[in-house]
Amino acid sequence: MTYLSRGACWQTGVRSASFILSRHSPGIAPQDGVTRERAPLDSVGFSGLAMKYLFALVLLWAFTASAQEERPMDPNARDILILTDWFEGEFDNEEQRWFYTRNGGEGEPSHRRIHAIHKRLDLPQIGEHVFHIQHYLDNDPDNVTRQRIGIFMSEPEENAIRMRQGFYKDNDRTRDAHLDSSKVEGLTMEDIFFVEGCDLFWVRVADQYVANMKPKACVFGEGELYRYSVHSWTLSASKLWLVDSSFLMSDDSLHVGMPVDQPFRMRRAKIFQCEVIFRNEDGSAARSIKDIRLHSQGGLVWFDPNGDGEIYGIRMRDKEYPFYSERPDFLLFSLQKQGRARMVGYALTDADARRVGFSLGWVLGHCHREGYEFREPLQTLP
Repeated sequence: MTYLSRGACWQTGVRSASFILSRHSPGIAPQDGVTRERAPLDSVGFSGLAMKYLFALVLLWAFTASAQEERPMDPNARDILILTDWFEGEFDNEEQRWFYTRNGGEGEPSHRRIHAIHKRLDLPQIGEHVFHIQHYLDNDPDNVTRQRIGIFMSEPEENAIRMRQGFYKDNDRTRDAHLDSSKVEGLTMEDIFFVEGCDLFWVRVADQYVANMKPKACVFGEGELYRYSVHSWTLSASKLWLVDSSFLMSDDSLHVGMPVDQPFRMRRAKIFQCEVIFRNEDGSAARSIKDIRLHSQGGLVWFDPNGDGEIYGIRMRDKEYPFYSERPDFLLFSLQKQGRARMVGYALTDADARRVGFSLGWVLGHCHREGYEFREPLQTLP
């Protein structure tokens, strides 16, 4: 049987119909010149069936072409799904600060510790790809420096994906929305506002996405402090590099933040749920501290187990050790004591471990990846 493409049938419909008739219609001589015996015709006639078949193909082509005209092709359709998938999560630059000191840097690292949280929100009244954005400094979740709402949309005319940066009108209401989605339930465009010129435009560069504002478009302040913002983001599956600075419009001098060639180098954090148990001398549990949420990029949580001012903490570090050429990636889970430089104890495991724990006899601790209940694959865990 010969199959013809939609385009071929449309352009050479008459010839195609003749081909069907000459090959399969009774009583018509084929191309080799040999006359074959005429078979009886049904009430419709074989040539009528062929024409009906051709007519159906023409209708199918017309319907498909019409559907394509009504739904134009979006060149960003694939990239917006990958970009927003990578964008969701938590990121931290603890490794950047550690490397500065470990590599011989003197004094306090110039980059402050920053932790970024990007949580997808189900707010179809605002957009299809909507995120709560919250940043805090110095490993202190109470030291929040940014709350935004990010709305991703395709902008084919810009050859980019736009991220509108919205500002919440009530930051107290929306704070920590990544932990409690009810804080943004029912949120509408009336609850947020935008600053003209402060949107980010994402484009794909090799196997990563890069975003920038339009030059000197995001402006604010007055008089000598009239300035413009520079946001430059580079995102891959595992890392986020961020420039977040402002410059004076009068002379382009740096006002707040870091120079544009010195980004905050953040790595994606894994989220663990942990428990620490302190035991009495007879082995019985004296105090159990549960539901500790700990991230893997230097996350550190302190607690006073006995209420006597003796402070302990647990820390998780997901290392990419730059000084090793063999097995350089590992997960370090440690027990700390406030005022003591060295770790009290630790456990070392594979970087992709779903659970880790230690036991020192008088204290034990264990953690599992958030969302891990039975045999969930790593790709599905936050």
